[in-house]
Amino acid sequence: MPGTRQHCALPRKRELRPVLRFPVLFLILLVSGFFAGAQPPRAVLERYAAADRSYRLALQRGATDEPAEERLNRQALDGFHAFLKEGLPPGRASDSLLLLAHTKAGELEQYFGDNDRAFAHYLAGIAAHRRARGLPDSFLFRPYIYCGIISYARSRLDSARHYFEGAERIQSEYPKPLHESERLYNNMGALFFESGNYRQALNYFEKALEVLPRSHPYYRAQYVNYRSNIAAGLVGLEEYDKALAAYRALLPWGAQPNEIRNSMGIIRLRQGAPAEAIALFRQVHYEDARAAALCNDLAQAFLDNREPDSAARYLREALALSDRYYGRGPSIPRGQSLRLRGDLARAQGRPDAALADYQSALRQFYPAFGGMRVSDNPTAFSGLFPYLHVFQTLLAKADVLATQYTRNGATAEGEGGLAAYRSAFALVDHIGHTYESDEARLFLQKARYLVHGKPIDLAFALYRKTGKPAYLETAFSFDQQNKAAVLAYNEGLSRSVGSTGDTLWRQEGALRGAISRWSLQAQRSTDSAARAAALSAVRSSEIELGKLQRQRAERHPLALPGLPPVAQVQRELLDNDTRILSFHLASGQLTSFALTRSGFTGVQQRLYPGFQHDLEALVRSLRAPDSSRFDSAAAQRLYDLLLAPVRGPEERLLIIADDELHYLPFEVLTNNGQYVVETKRVQYLYSTALLKKERLSLRAARTLALAPFTGAGFAGGGFAFGALPATAVEIRWPGARTWTGTEATRQRFLDEVGRYDIVHLATHAVANTEQPALSYIAFAPWGLRRPEEALLYAGEIYDLELRRNRLVILSACETGSGALVRGEGLLSLSRAFAYAGCSNIITSLWKADDAATAAIIGRLRHYLESGEAPDAALQLAKRDYLADPSVHPRRKLPAYWAHLVYSGALPEATPFSLLPWVIGGGVLLLSGAALWLRRSKHPFRAP
Repeated sequence: MPGTRQHCALPRKRELRPVLRFPVLFLILLVSGFFAGAQPPRAVLERYAAADRSYRLALQRGATDEPAEERLNRQALDGFHAFLKEGLPPGRASDSLLLLAHTKAGELEQYFGDNDRAFAHYLAGIAAHRRARGLPDSFLFRPYIYCGIISYARSRLDSARHYFEGAERIQSEYPKPLHESERLYNNMGALFFESGNYRQALNYFEKALEVLPRSHPYYRAQYVNYRSNIAAGLVGLEEYDKALAAYRALLPWGAQPNEIRNSMGIIRLRQGAPAEAIALFRQVHYEDARAAALCNDLAQAFLDNREPDSAARYLREALALSDRYYGRGPSIPRGQSLRLRGDLARAQGRPDAALADYQSALRQFYPAFGGMRVSDNPTAFSGLFPYLHVFQTLLAKADVLATQYTRNGATAEGEGGLAAYRSAFALVDHIGHTYESDEARLFLQKARYLVHGKPIDLAFALYRKTGKPAYLETAFSFDQQNKAAVLAYNEGLSRSVGSTGDTLWRQEGALRGAISRWSLQAQRSTDSAARAAALSAVRSSEIELGKLQRQRAERHPLALPGLPPVAQVQRELLDNDTRILSFHLASGQLTSFALTRSGFTGVQQRLYPGFQHDLEALVRSLRAPDSSRFDSAAAQRLYDLLLAPVRGPEERLLIIADDELHYLPFEVLTNNGQYVVETKRVQYLYSTALLKKERLSLRAARTLALAPFTGAGFAGGGFAFGALPATAVEIRWPGARTWTGTEATRQRFLDEVGRYDIVHLATHAVANTEQPALSYIAFAPWGLRRPEEALLYAGEIYDLELRRNRLVILSACETGSGALVRGEGLLSLSRAFAYAGCSNIITSLWKADDAATAAIIGRLRHYLESGEAPDAALQLAKRDYLADPSVHPRRKLPAYWAHLVYSGALPEATPFSLLPWVIGGGVLLLSGAALWLRRSKHPFRAP
């Protein structure tokens, strides 16, 4: 689909601003010899002054008399050209004057539309500044911005970023915005928009609007421009209704009607209304390079409206316009035209032509890739380029090859499709590593999720046809790549950089914490001014965080490990008692993978007609403890679908769920009337990318336990927390650091959490499925000014340092529940603890019975103290609960015991040691020797 127009525009004729605010004073300093070295001749200075007078008169006349402005600007440009032809004596004074003359000449060349000559002038001015040592860097601010704008217009995104970041560094040295800082922030936003990082693009667009002075002579036009770009960012985030409302609100302003209607048409196109989009596009008229992109938009609309002839006509026109405005070099509009022409050829049943156009489009979007053959794909990525266009083109190419394999059965075409899918997925990983926030990465992950089933199905089809295990492993790899990729990236980043003690890493953590606090303040604030101030602080902090991350990436280039191969998982991580089961749900089909130390299998099967109903009904019944109903027949049907086809003798099941299966505790599934928990230890994992082994014996572990609501509940300030009297018993760990009631405060937890092996929180928690960062755990609220000061939000947990903790027990309700992000899993409070460094977590999927939880935790504590690993300890605790004759049968329904689940590392085998045997043997030998000596002194005498 086309992207909305964001404006990284060249300056309009009436937007030129003075480079130096005190030109007369500057010339006086030159003439008086203030600068060291030889001074330019007076006649030369007068020639410069005459050109500068015309330049300034044009600025004054521009608002009222455009013909006079153009005439004066021509005089100024001719005057600067004449001045620059003079041979100036070497020295700081001459170089300072050359900097000013080249900068102004560059602006005037842009005014007259000659960007090549303008760019050359800016570069010459930058070189003059380098020679004239001691001049403030602020003199370079505008040349850098305009070099960036010209580079952007030429589709040279890496060069544009270089110049914009140079201007941004200069701005960071000054406490107040420099002149044209609004243009810098707007153009930085355009770069992030181009790379698909819409969240950061919005931050910069909002920042541009924030610093735009109301005294700006073209405030109205700039305001509309920046508001329009903000709306474009909303389109990128797929918030179409908000964006459409924003564009409609801008139309009465009368500025940029073409750009606004163009963007409105793109929104209607994405909303599935191509006829309306065409009507809007036909109201747009460009007389510059944007005309090529408009023709592409029209071609896309006619394709969607099933009018191929009209689509082909506009594509021919778009390609001609690209040749006119961009020459024969690579350009994004030409790449879009070629990709759309490939879509047209595909729709017309011409796969070879489609593949040729897709291959050409790739070279336009990513000039560093020179692959000419259809079998060629980018295998490594660097620099800045339109990532999402490349991703979409690779997917289109892969889809054509996969379709050809389905029709013809040619293995080479199937393998070609897999190669293109691999390249597309590798690109998503590369893009995610360049983004500064998890929100941006999660949005990107959605793009991969929507298509990840295709390569899995293609690889499985090749496996069925050939029987080659390599294809099964390929299917498994695509499955794992789509699971918890953002969490795996953060864990790898924390492990590789966080452990270095790097100051930039610590600064990033401080900024992330500040962003969380400002975000929470903005969400909670009822005062509009306070909320606006908090949101402004969030934007500024996220921009600064992006800068820090770019600096850190330069200092510590990351080489994060990818997914471990199946053979490595089997050899290094699995024992003979563990079976990994990974599931993939898609379009009425279930793909299951089973991995053990000695085997690897996969199964694809259709979902039975009542699958969705069974799953939803079973999950609902678990979340209603007062209900006496548990559909054992549905539990058996789900067992037959999910576990029976991939079952084995191993006692430990390591479940990697997918989509709605995240809500299901597999322990409740039944086989012949017996719960899975009665025969299997079950633990959960996000992805094999996060699989590891640890020494998990927690005998004599140091424990921190907090239970704030043991004696009383709390109500006030919009919050209500009931009493949890059984938690007083639940947290009775031998030798533990225990805090209850008013002493179980948020601050006490934060002060002490990093010093213990086990952390146990027995309290209330609330999962916010709309805004996961606002999910929270409640601590003691008494005695605080506001009850929310007792809450620890998920966004704050992310930035804790918990790598020393070996097990976190969150028996608080709903700590394991949260928003389901397709392909990433549940954004739960337990996930926040995993981000913070502790991956071994026992958590609660729903609000469960207080007494039942306390009973199970009590037995869990007993087994952990006996040296059992957490998964085994939890299974044994649940079995004890089910076998306890004092528990009423109704309270043995899964709703009472299945809420507690374990996710984390596999236990390392306790290394075999000869020492106990040596000591034991030594004791026996010494005892025998002592007995022999005793008997030798007192020999046995017969009676």
